[in-house]
Amino acid sequence: MKERLAILLFLVVGLAPGMAGRTKDVYIAAHTDGSGGDGTLRNPFDGSTSAKLDAVLRRISTGTTVHFGAGTFQSAGFRDDDPNGGFSVKPKCRYVGAGPDVTALKVLNVGLNRQLACAFCASGTNVDVSGASVENMTIDMNGSAIVAANNADLRTFGVSLPGSNNKISNVHLIHVYGHEATGREAFGLGTPASTTTPKPKGNLIQNCVVDDFATGYDYGQMICIRGGLARGNWVIGQTSSTSAYQAYGANAVLDGCYAFNCRAFLYMDEGDVGPLLVKNCQAWGIAGEFVNLAPSAGFKHHDVRVMNNGAELSATGTFFKAAPGGARARLYNIYVLNNTATQSIGQYTPIYIDSVRNFHSAGNHWLKTGSSKRKANQKSNQLPSLGSASLRAGN
Repeated sequence: MKERLAILLFLVVGLAPGMAGRTKDVYIAAHTDGSGGDGTLRNPFDGSTSAKLDAVLRRISTGTTVHFGAGTFQSAGFRDDDPNGGFSVKPKCRYVGAGPDVTALKVLNVGLNRQLACAFCASGTNVDVSGASVENMTIDMNGSAIVAANNADLRTFGVSLPGSNNKISNVHLIHVYGHEATGREAFGLGTPASTTTPKPKGNLIQNCVVDDFATGYDYGQMICIRGGLARGNWVIGQTSSTSAYQAYGANAVLDGCYAFNCRAFLYMDEGDVGPLLVKNCQAWGIAGEFVNLAPSAGFKHHDVRVMNNGAELSATGTFFKAAPGGARARLYNIYVLNNTATQSIGQYTPIYIDSVRNFHSAGNHWLKTGSSKRKANQKSNQLPSLGSASLRAGN
């Protein structure tokens, strides 16, 4: 009778035999003895192939915590809720690895949709996944191989969790691909709005690293917080095409975040912003702007505070820029306070503003330094080792 009930539950709600009647914790191993497992800690599901792993992730229910064991897992990733391939993130589900040096999820080149490859994304029936998280793993977007098998007009997403109270923590994202020539922007880790939650809140992105881009194609925005806090993160670019951070919506905060070798530390265009606080952040090798507010037509950026940050600009650079990017765009209540920027050679523009109402600047230090050796030593002392210890720093 119990066996028949388990089979019935599987057919009706998607629970595999052995998953009924348990708490919502599911365990998956990259290598098993071939028995298939029942999802318990002692007998985890078989995730040794992308087909097996994705099948498990498709049938879990809302509110499940998925524990990935050690090893590299392969997945077809986001597939527009295809019932036969890939998977999409479900509301209130947690996807937890054993650490970025221990667990890796690699996206395969299997039937791409919309010229997009994505690891943990939500769409279709799961357009809002409030309460979801992705934690403690490396995510390999496999960008070079995917592009080689398709075409260059492609972009990749690592994690996109629309809604409120979502978390991305201790994730190392590698091999992202964004194609600048056709404007295909990559988005690495993000908590966007959804149609049902247009003003999200309570989101968190912490202690993450984005680096090692696919053959240098680092075009896009790599850590994008909306309605919450981004802290303790690193973005390490390979060219000058990367915008390290975005922070849209109301009550977004960047605190203690870092960038190296990027076009911009924070770049904003299509969307409303404010209040926004950028504090205690550091950036090295900024080729464009540390902060660039450029609202597109009809958008507004307001009540922005940029405080107690430091930036080293490359041969050309601007610490803070605010100017309308389209008709009817508005900029007001902007504060740039107690920041320090340095540059050794080249053109130096600390602040550029245009059509900003109620702008305040005070306590800033704009320095010129000629000691390239000292700066190189400072960089080597600041960059993380990218091991699990540095990724967990600040927990």
